[in-house]
Amino acid sequence: MHGVNPDTAPAVWMTAAYFADARRYPEVQEYFTRFRRFLQEMDTTEMPVIQHRMELRMLQSGLSKPMVEEATAGVHATLMELAPDRRRRSEDMLAMVAGALDLHAFLVGVDSRVHLDEEADIARFLRPDEQRRATEMIREVERLMAVVEGQRAASRGRMRDVRGLFNGRADSAVNKD
Repeated sequence: MHGVNPDTAPAVWMTAAYFADARRYPEVQEYFTRFRRFLQEMDTTEMPVIQHRMELRMLQSGLSKPMVEEATAGVHATLMELAPDRRRRSEDMLAMVAGALDLHAFLVGVDSRVHLDEEADIARFLRPDEQRRATEMIREVERLMAVVEGQRAASRGRMRDVRGLFNGRADSAVNKD
């Protein structure tokens, strides 16, 4: 969906070469723009799709109608309980993506005053205030990346728990370990 895999940002992302000449790497902006569209679409479709798939599986299982209705109500209640966590995770991911796009725009705006020291593998800013601002922005994006990765790890753990209920056969089109 939207050509985005959260695990495969452009290889140059967060490197000294990128910091020194962001304009040369438009694929970074393209990636995070697609990522933002992906997240915005997921916000409106993920939970209804999950609920629909679970309901279809229950109907196909051959369970009696009262059992399907009870299980469907349980799935709906569980999804409603998960909704605040999902919203919070989505907000954090959107903040990370916004930070990445802001950082890219900032770096493109100052890259004529930034040079790559290839020997030291460091971007050298001519203006200290621009270096401070870039450092602040990088730290904030890294902080948000860590928050998102922690949330993804917890989500993978919950998915393993769900798969365990089905003897490892529960599938997910999104989360493959």
